Amino acid sequence: MTSVPKAALISARPGTVVLALVLSIWGCGSDGTAPPTIEPPPAPTGEVARQLPTLAIDVAGGVSVTSKDVYLGATYRLTDSVGAVLREGALEIKGRGNSTWDLFPKKPYRLKLGASAPLLSMPACRHGVHQANYSDKSLTPNEEVFEQIRMLGLE
Repeated sequence: MTSVPKAALISARPGTVVLALVLSIWGCGSDGTAPPTIEPPPAPTGEVARQLPTLAIDVAGGVSVTSKDVYLGATYRLTDSVGAVLREGALEIKGRGNSTWDLFPKKPYRLKLGASAPLLSMPACRHGVHQANYSDKSLTPNEEVFEQIRMLGLE
């Protein structure tokens, strides 16, 4: 059997590589039984929590985000660990996800800033996601896929 270099595989069939990455995530799916009851992790305390920035989102009218289809108007304020405002402005927010939205108490959200802005050393962007990762305590699958994407130059 001849060995084919990775670069040849990638340039010959890029859709196959992406599909393989997707299947590596979804291939470890459910066996059809109900999801286990998962206790939320405790809130961070101590030195680490005090060093983290905070993103506060206030939805107009104080309503809850209950839809994955309808954006709600809101404002955001990003502060550093001592409370100094790093950035603030208008945004729109809605729910996202399928099983994570329906099954778990910690919800993922889709954010659309009023104007493109760099947040926390990331490049300026208008769209973002708050990933819940409620049932994945290790965060390993996300990091593995991100590393594969970086290795393939698909960033």
